[in-house]
Amino acid sequence: MNTWRTALLGEESQSLAIYFLSFFALIAYTVIGFRRIGETSFDDAYMFIRYARNYIDGHGFSWNPSDGPSYGSTSPLYLILVATVLAIAKASDAHVLTGLSFIGGFLTLVSLPFISLALLSRKRIKMKLSHGNSSITRTWVLSWRRAIPFLAIPAVAFSQPFLYHSFTGMETTWSLFANSLFIIAVVKSERSQSIASIVGVAFAGLLAIALRPDVAVYVLLIPFFFYLLDPLHGLKKSTLYITALVAGLALILLTWKTLFSSYLPLPFWSKSSGFYQGYLGATNWNYVEYLMIFYRTSFPFVLLFVCSLPIRLRVFKKIFIIMVPMILTFAYYSRVTQIMGFEARYYLPSLPFVAFIGFLGYSAENVRIGNRKTKSPHLYAWVYLVALLSLFPLLNTPIFNRLVAWQNQRLLRQAVPLEIDKKLYIVKAKAPLPRLGWWESIGAMEGFLNSSPTSGIMLAASEYGKLAATFPRIDILDLVGLHDKTIATKGFSSDYVLSRSPDIIWLPHDHYTGARKDIVENPLFAAKYAYYPGAFDYGLALRINSSNYATFARLLDAQLSSLYGINNPSEYRAIYARNAN
Repeated sequence: MNTWRTALLGEESQSLAIYFLSFFALIAYTVIGFRRIGETSFDDAYMFIRYARNYIDGHGFSWNPSDGPSYGSTSPLYLILVATVLAIAKASDAHVLTGLSFIGGFLTLVSLPFISLALLSRKRIKMKLSHGNSSITRTWVLSWRRAIPFLAIPAVAFSQPFLYHSFTGMETTWSLFANSLFIIAVVKSERSQSIASIVGVAFAGLLAIALRPDVAVYVLLIPFFFYLLDPLHGLKKSTLYITALVAGLALILLTWKTLFSSYLPLPFWSKSSGFYQGYLGATNWNYVEYLMIFYRTSFPFVLLFVCSLPIRLRVFKKIFIIMVPMILTFAYYSRVTQIMGFEARYYLPSLPFVAFIGFLGYSAENVRIGNRKTKSPHLYAWVYLVALLSLFPLLNTPIFNRLVAWQNQRLLRQAVPLEIDKKLYIVKAKAPLPRLGWWESIGAMEGFLNSSPTSGIMLAASEYGKLAATFPRIDILDLVGLHDKTIATKGFSSDYVLSRSPDIIWLPHDHYTGARKDIVENPLFAAKYAYYPGAFDYGLALRINSSNYATFARLLDAQLSSLYGINNPSEYRAIYARNAN
């Protein structure tokens, strides 16, 4: 009896240790959050602020109030959440954005273990083990089984991609949380025949889609085929689910049409592969590299599944059902330009589905352990932990690095830069303006606009997120088509840009070689704009017949002198070669 009491205490101690580790991980994550909230250089996140502030001011969800509503945000539900917090909280833009990302991350960490608990609660097992002439009912095994899933909290919390996205200000962590809730709802509804549970799954799926539309394939396929595995009620449940989902989607699309004047987001077109002629940025958004990052982040759950092999046929069918939409979704990602896709931003919301696969295997393994009446059920956990610690360092092998390098070379071969004719313009300065850096150039542009008149002016730019939030009353002509309906649907045209007569053109990022060439080589640009190549890294142009031109020119000269330490800024103004004589 003493032997079994010792074992019992040992198992309980292990469970308590896991709970303590998980709780400590949440505390550490919270401490990190309080230190990092309010700091983000993720430029795209500030776009939510502009839309939200325009809505609060009575202009609807518009990018420019004069242009009307625009569906430039791919996460409408997160936009509504940002608008709500912005209207209530008296906090800076960065605090609102990073605070929301952090809260979404915290909720994700709390929800992930409950995917496994929802599976484990399906069959409570009391295991009776004998030892000599004595026996004991091992009810603590249930406690051990329930403790192991909480290791997901430290495994995810301290991964670099998750920490990074916890403070970007984007919707990534909220998408993770919504996908976790969706999976829990699916598991719970499998053993229920009520209409409410199935409608609840559809509702959870619609929330996930409203946060990130690219999870729609998961939401459509997983519950439908899961229900069909039930030979008695499967067809009825699947039909009811699809009916509820389609009705909900129709309602959502009508809502988006009312709020944003469009059924589909503008980035759906502008981020398609090949949209930007001569675009070099694709070499920065290497989907193979992001896949490797995602694989490393999800490796604990992958290994959990591998350690559970072999698995039952029914569990294998479920895993196959999950894998199909995952493969389809990742295949789609390989066909789009993953702009600002740092740290696998597009892939990371799929993490709960990988966790689902691992927990399915874990659940099946624990049931078999119980049926075998093994004396060491905790051996499974130790084997898993040893394998995890041994194999994880191998994920940074030369094979992975070669795959990433291969894709980089492939992208470089496909990216053909379009060079601007250097003979078109003459610059008196002997050396070009030095580079500031991407985020630094945005800060410099912000400083220039801060000292300039902003009422009634239009700025054309590609790096505009922070600027858009800081200067909500400046009309911003989006040169990359994420918020401009014409460029998004018809492609970039310098004739269209110049027809809008922007007062200031901050030329597109160097990656957009086609757009840069099209603007600079347009004769109307040379005739109507004072052009400063390299100013704020990408070049700045002021419309000569703007009512504010004299003020802009004076302030720009002062800004260039201060920023670059030059004595004669006029030497950096380009002269159109045809007018040189």
